[in-house]
Amino acid sequence: MITARLRASLIHRLSLTIWGLFLVLLLLLALLAYAALWLGADRVVPSVLQKVVQLKAQANEGLLLQAEASARRLHGELLQRLDGADARAAEQRFAALFVRGGDGLWRLRPQLVDTQRAPTLYLHDGAQGLSASARLRAVVSYELLREQGPALVPPFFSAYMDFVEDGLMVYARGIDWGANATAQASNAGYPTMQGADPRNNPGRELFWTPAYLDEQARTWMVSVIAPLDWQGRWVGTLGHDVSIASLIDSVAVRDDSQARQFIMNQQGRLIAHSDWSAQAGAAPPPHPAAAPDRALELLQERVALLEERRRRVRLERDDALREGADARVRRQRDGRVPARC
Repeated sequence: MITARLRASLIHRLSLTIWGLFLVLLLLLALLAYAALWLGADRVVPSVLQKVVQLKAQANEGLLLQAEASARRLHGELLQRLDGADARAAEQRFAALFVRGGDGLWRLRPQLVDTQRAPTLYLHDGAQGLSASARLRAVVSYELLREQGPALVPPFFSAYMDFVEDGLMVYARGIDWGANATAQASNAGYPTMQGADPRNNPGRELFWTPAYLDEQARTWMVSVIAPLDWQGRWVGTLGHDVSIASLIDSVAVRDDSQARQFIMNQQGRLIAHSDWSAQAGAAPPPHPAAAPDRALELLQERVALLEERRRRVRLERDDALREGADARVRRQRDGRVPARC
């Protein structure tokens, strides 16, 4: 009887020991798996995040490079057509396409307006009336943007040609620029024209504007502009608008993310930032258009603040480790903690 009871007790203890060892083994395996995942993530996650950032940057850069290439191509195509245009046929075509309104603006004839398939125009008549050069450019740019504009918008907000005579031929899907223009409408003060002025751009280089509010479209824009010179003089510009809202969408991050993304042009001007609101009609903070250099300073200040926070965290961690080591030395000196051999 005692032997059977002792045997049952030994079996029970052995079972408990085996289960205890099994649980300890499971715990050790879980800890090893966690450590392996942590070490693997520490090596893999940064490279994955870097790849994601690179792919997103390439996508954003691709849109801007595509806009530059398109502006250059349209610029060359327009000049080629202007040089080969028949002046008499262009005068007849101008009369068929455009009409001067009572407010002094030339616009596309109402029956010809088709904002889905063709550009629209507003053009000031001027004190001496329109020159033959302006009428020819109006006809040639209309035909060019009628043919190619619908294929370019989207991805761009618009494709257009500015006139130094104070006017605009523009294809922007669904927007009648001519009907929206008043007698006071003017593009002369826009960054597109200011940057193309030979006094400001003697090298006649393609350029990106800072962010600006387009009052006609009622949205914030950046534009890529090719200055347009013809027959030995400056006659306007050719380019694309890219809406700030689309760029903000491209750099948007999740609400719970600590990441910040932004787009800058070659001059160091901040074009889009993930902190800006992308709501329809909402404007980014005023500093991009009013003071682009200040925008860069603000971004640099934010980076410097982040670096300072990281430095403080490292110092606090080092201080904590140093205090722990000092406390251990004191305990060893008092004999409460045996020294390690």
